Amino acid sequence: MRILIASPQYQPELGGLTTLWSSAATALALRGHEVTVVTQQAKKLGAAGTEKMSNVDVHRFTERVGGEQFGYAPALKHWVRAHSQDFDVLDVASYHAPLALALSSLDALPMVFSPAYHGGGHTRAARALHVVYRPLANRIFTRAQLIHCLSQSEADHVLTDHPDVRAKLRVVPPAFAPTSPEQVVPFDVSGRVLLVAGRLDPYKRVDFVLDALAMLPTDVQLVICGEGNARESLEHRASSLGVSDRVAFAGYVSDTDLRRWQRTADVAISISNHESFGLVLAEAAAAGAQLVASDIPAHREVTQLFNLDASFLSAKASVAELSRAIEQALSIPRRGPMDLLERTWLHVAADLEDLYLEAVGGSTL
Repeated sequence: MRILIASPQYQPELGGLTTLWSSAATALALRGHEVTVVTQQAKKLGAAGTEKMSNVDVHRFTERVGGEQFGYAPALKHWVRAHSQDFDVLDVASYHAPLALALSSLDALPMVFSPAYHGGGHTRAARALHVVYRPLANRIFTRAQLIHCLSQSEADHVLTDHPDVRAKLRVVPPAFAPTSPEQVVPFDVSGRVLLVAGRLDPYKRVDFVLDALAMLPTDVQLVICGEGNARESLEHRASSLGVSDRVAFAGYVSDTDLRRWQRTADVAISISNHESFGLVLAEAAAAGAQLVASDIPAHREVTQLFNLDASFLSAKASVAELSRAIEQALSIPRRGPMDLLERTWLHVAADLEDLYLEAVGGSTL
């Protein structure tokens, strides 16, 4: 099958969307499919271009409009229109970026929509934009032959706002294949380590973690793996709290280094307001970290799926409550890696293959 995946982010950016589509694309190629990815790239990352990554053709287009939060590369849409005859199916990622809406106006290919849906926007400005955006975005759900959700909690979010698409919904969870512990060497650090991993967006509430860090003993340090539009404000906050010397902004890190930080961390923290699937928690738990998480459906779902213990905090929890939860997690002796249920990216690729075949009517060349 000739598969075209359109994602607003891709390697080397760090984040759940990047991990999902880079890993899924590679696995689909391993299963013998011709896989092409079209993606966007911020101007600050340099010139965009084309490259081969793990037998996947990756075409990058520079974002020209929309700013850092809603970046959009018009040339990407033009490329897809010009090359649509070269593919059997299009999978478009992310409801929360302009790319999906732009590509939904093209009807030459059967389309699967993978929204990574969180409901409304993550900031006041984004929520205001969503009032206007949602009626327009209905076109994406209408245009798609099938809608791919990563978890039942995401599917429930979609149905709350778009109840008419129930017949199109399919749940295909991402992979979870822990790296063998003997292959992961922890970093040599002094003191105790907290880890936050993912894109640095306001809805991730990393500022809340910084506030809690200021209340913790001085031997506790925080490692933040990820980039995003909130980084500068987070650096200023760390400085104003007097904890800059205890915070490491690691930026984009390789998968290898992320696994090493997960193996190093005493506690992994995810107190995001929204997630489609809490994979980062499962990865950290498998590496041996204790978990502190926001009490949202995605986090509950992943901890139940893998039978994980976690300290859950409500959306109204105070900084003092977060600090106490972290301190309690730190008081538990660090355990070794866990053997959790394995679901490889090849399993995901097989499920996506079935989904794509259904979208195109059951057969392709």
